[in-house]
Amino acid sequence: MNYEIEKLPEKDIEQCLKHIKKHAKKNGIEYPPKRVQTFREVLQKFTHDDKSGLALVVYDNNKIIASAMIDIFYSFDGKNTKEAEIMGIYVSDKFQGQGIAKAMMHQLFDFARNNQVARIYLYARTPSAKGLYKKLGFTQLLPDEYNGRVTMFLDCCKIDI
Repeated sequence: MNYEIEKLPEKDIEQCLKHIKKHAKKNGIEYPPKRVQTFREVLQKFTHDDKSGLALVVYDNNKIIASAMIDIFYSFDGKNTKEAEIMGIYVSDKFQGQGIAKAMMHQLFDFARNNQVARIYLYARTPSAKGLYKKLGFTQLLPDEYNGRVTMFLDCCKIDI
């Protein structure tokens, strides 16, 4: 891979949202305006707060070709355990198969580990995404698909990179 992964700068939040919506639509997901606004607010938070989450992007000729996000939260276990959700990894079709998603995942893993996250969750929708996540150590949490996606998790102590 010859592309550099960068933290999303605030100036490119709208371009990132456009990238996310395009790839979601390709997979049959149409985000309503309220959901897009939520994404916008989360991305703004990530560009200012280094502890609550991280948004990464990859550019080709100043255009975002890949994005990934992780959001840290406290679990409801009463122990203040930190957990995280990977909110999406989107790589433009032309750039898939080059290791970009895997490299972004490793940076998200480093961020989670550096912030004492115990477990990472994500939702997988496509067969290629499910395959990648399984290779990275994620296991399916629930036995069935919900709305065309499966919930997967990874205990951070089991990350082997």
